[in-house]
Amino acid sequence: MEADYTRPAGVTLLAALAGLGVAWNGFLLHYLCRESVTHFFGTAGTRIWKALLIVFAVCIGIFAVGSILAML
Repeated sequence: MEADYTRPAGVTLLAALAGLGVAWNGFLLHYLCRESVTHFFGTAGTRIWKALLIVFAVCIGIFAVGSILAML
């Protein structure tokens, strides 16, 4: 059986760790945007889930662009 030398050994592990980092940042962002924080800063009228989804989409976009550039 021949070894596959087309991809470095740690690529899948690095991708998994990066995915865990994205998930961790999402959970941290959700924790920081809980109701008591929005009430404290007087932003109770803000739709928290919409704001979280926009920020998370931007983070995923940045991650995707970085991954694509890393493959080039």
